[in-house]
Amino acid sequence: MKNGSSLKLTLSTKRTSESSSSTKYRFAQLHNFYVYILLCSDESYYVGVTNSLDRRLKEHSSGHCEKSYTNSRLPVQLIYFEEFKYILKAIAREKQLKGWSRKKKEALIKGNLHELIMLAQYANTSNYAFQNFMKYVEKNFS
Repeated sequence: MKNGSSLKLTLSTKRTSESSSSTKYRFAQLHNFYVYILLCSDESYYVGVTNSLDRRLKEHSSGHCEKSYTNSRLPVQLIYFEEFKYILKAIAREKQLKGWSRKKKEALIKGNLHELIMLAQYANTSNYAFQNFMKYVEKNFS
């Protein structure tokens, strides 16, 4: 920009030859994406990402793919989800949650921020040490 001139953004439209009455935009539309956690019949958790929770839950419940993780663990139950506007952020969150311990996922599902913080701080210590610490916290601060 020269001499303090302001930047002006305009949205341009482009008519396509397919339909003269339809307007196609040159920018990507925003969609809703979801990262979700399913509770499987064997008490394990499945973490996934989708743009349609309803459709994806139906797919999991129907056993649509014989080789899928959830197919042999039916029925499944949706127990947690988060909404995102951008797929890359949703995928990053899915990968993050997949790397979490079961206890950390359970703290997230319960909405227990205090426990989630403690689990994050004690991630590199032994489970025994953490359990003793949590017993102390529950006994003295509950």
